[in-house]
Amino acid sequence: MKVSMIPVIGVLTFAITAVAAQTPVSPAEPARNTLGIGKKVVTYYSNHSISVEDQNITRAIIVIHGSGRKVTDYYNTIADSIPASPDPARDWRRRTLVVAPYFQEKGDAKKKEYWWKGDWSAGGDSGGLSSYTVVDTFVAKLRNGTFPNLKWIVITGHSAGGQFVQRYAAFTDIDLLPVKNASFIKFVPSNPSSYVYLNDYRFSEIANTWVLPRGKKSKDYDDYKYGLDDLEDYAKQRGPDWARTHLPRRWVELLAGTNDIENDASFDDSREAMWQGESRYERAQRFDAFMDHFYAPNRFSVTPVPKVGHDHREIYLSAQGQASLYFPD
Repeated sequence: MKVSMIPVIGVLTFAITAVAAQTPVSPAEPARNTLGIGKKVVTYYSNHSISVEDQNITRAIIVIHGSGRKVTDYYNTIADSIPASPDPARDWRRRTLVVAPYFQEKGDAKKKEYWWKGDWSAGGDSGGLSSYTVVDTFVAKLRNGTFPNLKWIVITGHSAGGQFVQRYAAFTDIDLLPVKNASFIKFVPSNPSSYVYLNDYRFSEIANTWVLPRGKKSKDYDDYKYGLDDLEDYAKQRGPDWARTHLPRRWVELLAGTNDIENDASFDDSREAMWQGESRYERAQRFDAFMDHFYAPNRFSVTPVPKVGHDHREIYLSAQGQASLYFPD
């Protein structure tokens, strides 16, 4: 795949402090680490210290948990799914760094730890720091030379984590920074319940075409986090034109379970979301069609995962999930 370099737009300015010492724990309970950003720290889990040099690391995967904030579950799923091989050149376990940030609630946060309300999946800064800035900071940390052979960073998340990744891909500038391999970023959202659309058109089944919604059921349908009106926090700093320009340029591979058609407890059935489709799988297909209709050419694609519903473990352990994360360097 050809990767083009784009001029620098912005530079991350948040101070990064030392990682706290890791406490030995059982394999079933990964270590809880912290990374300093500004005057507080962010909690995260990883399979390797992000401050200790390792020349074997060529791939980093940053995984974003879902709305239940079960960060260790998501971390373990990715860590357990890393392909192993007796051939060192094909053994991803010795080459892959996994990082799982924890966007915890206020009641779970220890003293001087950041926390978030429900706005974390849209880049909110309810606890004093945008959740998108957290990932910006982790990427900057990974690119600072500690891992001299690191090439690709893959940012993935399922459900609410998938929403995070799709919106983050629209507003971040991590691929534009003046550091080695900055442009080698891939975004892999999985089964998100909604998307940020880049204009105010939505698909109408009745008209069988793209329309501008009207009427009571369409009020505020294009407000952020569903569209680019009334942007907030991190997204507001970038602006609508930034998203329209940069999302089509980013390598985004959406994993969509073909059986993710049930309206379960975590399904977004708001009027804003229902304009995007009747199920998560339908919404994935519609957003892909939207990108091709209004923003071609683009690097957005949907990979169906057959016979899988709203289950992050089945998604990531599938052949399609594995291929999305462990493509050749």
